[in-house]
Amino acid sequence: MANAHNSQTRSGTSAVETYTLASLQRPANKRIADLEWRIKFTQMKLNLWHDLDNGEWTRLKELHEAAVHELRQLNTQLG
Repeated sequence: MANAHNSQTRSGTSAVETYTLASLQRPANKRIADLEWRIKFTQMKLNLWHDLDNGEWTRLKELHEAAVHELRQLNTQLG
């Protein structure tokens, strides 16, 4: 009988590695969806109110830039 730790899938990864990768991807996929929504929302708001230079939208711009940066990092890590 094959041990789960030693059994190999067709791709050459063990069942444990596959399970671990899948469990890591689920939260990452949820985070990616959240970041994509945040980017769309902040971009929409920034496009609608583009003439406000009094500092009120500084936080919104920072949120947008942070979401774009984090999404780029996640996509790079997941390959």
